[in-house]
Amino acid sequence: MNLDEYRRYRATALQKLCASKELVSLIVNQPHGMINGKGLVFRNIFPYPYVPEATTEAKTFVTMTITAPMRRERDRTYNAFSLWIYLFTHYSLVNTPRGLRFDLMAEAVDKNSVCSTP
Repeated sequence: MNLDEYRRYRATALQKLCASKELVSLIVNQPHGMINGKGLVFRNIFPYPYVPEATTEAKTFVTMTITAPMRRERDRTYNAFSLWIYLFTHYSLVNTPRGLRFDLMAEAVDKNSVCSTP
């Protein structure tokens, strides 16, 4: 893999996060279909490591980082990328009738194969 794939990898992961109706509903704390996930980019979903400033509004966030740990010098390519997804929420939103919000979010990320983005 070359570094030009890095940008596509991030874009695909972001697209999959935004496309997950279950994840989006957990982020906005509303039933499925009430909001478009693309509208959450740079508000609740960040395609880079982000720590929001203190807020009085209870919110849920998804951030990510991608690392390319090893580079082969002979052909200047990377063996693999590692995608890290960070899920965090205000303590008042953690408990839901179905379980812990961040656990449900992790399941939604896994269901949409975000982490197996080629």
